[in-house]
Amino acid sequence: MQNECAKANKFVEAELCKQRIQVFKNKLKDKISEEIKKVHSEQANQLDIEKREELEQFNTRWDIDYFNLRDKFEKLEAQLKENQLNELTKRKSDLEEELANVIPKPSSEAINLNKIIENLVKQKEFNKAHDAQIQLTTIVKQDQERFKAENQKKIQVEISKITQKQDIELNSFKQKMKIEFDEYKKARALEYDK
Repeated sequence: MQNECAKANKFVEAELCKQRIQVFKNKLKDKISEEIKKVHSEQANQLDIEKREELEQFNTRWDIDYFNLRDKFEKLEAQLKENQLNELTKRKSDLEEELANVIPKPSSEAINLNKIIENLVKQKEFNKAHDAQIQLTTIVKQDQERFKAENQKKIQVEISKITQKQDIELNSFKQKMKIEFDEYKKARALEYDK
């Protein structure tokens, strides 16, 4: 239309057509620019969504591995502690049974009092024999209490040795667990950085 107006010497109309064409071109250019921006924005949003989904999948996968590892070690630790408790209980009962079957040797004082009682009976001094028997009963009771205390001390010493050994086992287990969790963290960090 601009060319037709120019040929017809309608230069004002030709200029107006030229300006309208320029406005339409500018509008078209702006529209294309807006569409490109919109497409770019949508692509960026889609990329963000994909990144977020990939990160969520990554975290989910590694979280499952973490919880499996944690569950494994919780079960192993519970089993270890149960085994240690059973070992300790069995050893304690074995020691108690073993020591209960030991007949304590009478003390020299008790042996002497027995001989004195026998001599007093032979001499028919029953009052003195009775007094010596009361004294013997007291000494035997003291000997039994001493023997019982010694047995308890032996049991405590043995339990202390077992407890120390078990503490070392548990610390070793915890160290192994820490190493595996550190390896897990390192592997996760390396995978995340890829």
